[in-house]
Amino acid sequence: MLLEVKNLKTYFKSDKGFIKSVNGLNFSIEKGKTLAVVGESGCGKSVTASTIMGILDEKIAKVDGEILFEGRDLLRLSKEERRKIRGRDISMIFQEPMTSLNPALKIGYQISEVFMNHFKMSKKDAKKKSLEMLERVKLPRVEKIYKSYPHQISGGQSQRVMIAMALSTRPKLLIADEPTTALDVTIQAKVLELMKELKEEFATSIMFITHDLGVVAEMADEVVVMYAGKIVERASTEDIFKNPMHPYTKGLLEARPKLGAENEELYNIEGSVPNIINLKDSCYFHDRCDYKMPICEKEIPPTFKLCNHEVGCFLYEGLSCSKEEFLEFAKNEISLDKEKKFTPLLEKNDKKNILEVKNLIKTFGQGKNKLLALKDVSLNLKEGETLGVVGESGSGKSTLARCIANIYKDTKGQILFDGKDINKMDKKDYRDYRSRVQMIFQDPYSSLNPRQKAGDIILEGLKNLKNMSKEEMNKRLNKVISLTGLSTYHMDRFAHEFSGGQRQRIGIARALALEPELLIADEPTSALDVSIQAQIINLLKDLKMELGISMIFISHDMAVVENIADKIAVMYKGEIVEYAATKEIFKNPLHPYTKGLLSAVPINYPGQKRKVYLDEKSKEEYEKYYRVDSSNEDLKNLKTELVEIKKDHMVRIKK
Repeated sequence: MLLEVKNLKTYFKSDKGFIKSVNGLNFSIEKGKTLAVVGESGCGKSVTASTIMGILDEKIAKVDGEILFEGRDLLRLSKEERRKIRGRDISMIFQEPMTSLNPALKIGYQISEVFMNHFKMSKKDAKKKSLEMLERVKLPRVEKIYKSYPHQISGGQSQRVMIAMALSTRPKLLIADEPTTALDVTIQAKVLELMKELKEEFATSIMFITHDLGVVAEMADEVVVMYAGKIVERASTEDIFKNPMHPYTKGLLEARPKLGAENEELYNIEGSVPNIINLKDSCYFHDRCDYKMPICEKEIPPTFKLCNHEVGCFLYEGLSCSKEEFLEFAKNEISLDKEKKFTPLLEKNDKKNILEVKNLIKTFGQGKNKLLALKDVSLNLKEGETLGVVGESGSGKSTLARCIANIYKDTKGQILFDGKDINKMDKKDYRDYRSRVQMIFQDPYSSLNPRQKAGDIILEGLKNLKNMSKEEMNKRLNKVISLTGLSTYHMDRFAHEFSGGQRQRIGIARALALEPELLIADEPTSALDVSIQAQIINLLKDLKMELGISMIFISHDMAVVENIADKIAVMYKGEIVEYAATKEIFKNPLHPYTKGLLSAVPINYPGQKRKVYLDEKSKEEYEKYYRVDSSNEDLKNLKTELVEIKKDHMVRIKK
């Protein structure tokens, strides 16, 4: 056994009592195996990883229990002994690459430092190895990225740099905290394949923390489900997906968006993870569970071992695998209310355009460093309509969003909102535009003011742009925190006191507080677990139906885009390469790049393979025109145009 965790407890002292982030965990990881840890934000997944790594501040964190790594208890080692293990034998990929990379140092120095410190390499050899690792995680133009600062590359590229750094030491145990959250599906597929290769080649064990159950199905041998600092279910991946036992596990699996379920309302688990300060003895899930019994409110359920499962739920007390009713009970008695409140989409033909983008061009830099980020982009959005924008990292999705939000200025072309050019508005119209158009940003940490409490962050827009009384603002605050799965006790905390998913919910609540007419959502659910993701998607769809809100929804999760979008724009290298209704894109993708994106979508069940949309001819075109270095002169001078191949289906082809 490579890693054994026994009765692990990690408590943080606060003014209101002890925060029981990790409360008596027991699990193990065999050599060469992958353990997935799933659960909602705030359940203790990342704290568990940080405790194993030994990177928590000893002044505020109280840790107890045992963490046996190759038989040695990490909690009993000296700081120097742990430092030698950390980074070399145990390595970690962090959830937020933007905050994990040093903004003052170039990428090259940060990755070379790993080789120079752990392998005592020369600067020249370290650079060579660094470039090799950057190539292995499929980064383009590695020499340029090696010389870049973190702010000069995209979020997805930053995550791949972090993965390259973590894999550089060929660790025995790799702890991956949401390693593919910021990645698009094509790069996600390649990174997961790279991690599988490492696992097989070096017998590396992986502790994989994620909210993406499709990735769990593809990567994990075993799954641990956490809730409020405790393990509620543990079993093999196949058993978890085929026969989930705990009501919470069933809820997580049902909340997944599924390809083919276009515009279907997603199941979501009502309520949120409880406040883990001074929790009373009880089943922590009881207030959200449809099957709670009186005992659930008085006692912590023990762990019952049944049919290769370990489950902490009183429903299974007294049952055993020898009883015939067991499987029927697990499958049928604990069934969820999955009745869908499907609302047909409104007809858009009689709706006016709320947004029109005409021949938009955006460049960065000058001379040799000039980058053409958007190339002649045109699109329109009607009232109450949702446009999904998909594409790989660096394709121009976020740049397009920021141009529409007027964060990036100095653009060529026109952006018309409600018939008015946003670059020609007077002060009154522009102030009105700022309140009617709101944006949810991709990186929740850097978009929140670290000196403000959550409540003040959410109310900031109302204070600056709306003339509301304190009572009205508090009423609006309570409404949006309830809608986004937050709680009133969160409002007095600062941004650094939240998990990544909770920070994203604060960003969403801030945008919704102004009740905008156009919501620009840049990867709004990428940092969220599936239950909150389902809640947010349903919320956004409800807002669209009830208030007629229009949305631009940027995402790399194709299943989410299919569920929420009316039409889709596929972007690559600053251009729209395909533009059509959602159903048409998924059922009849025409551009080889679109087919490539769909081919990489993970399957939500273990043992199944990703669907391949690329035939050999399309694959050749895809490789030739879209997967090679842009320095190729033939490709550099390639002229293309967006053509309507069939009614309302636009595809970019060679002129």
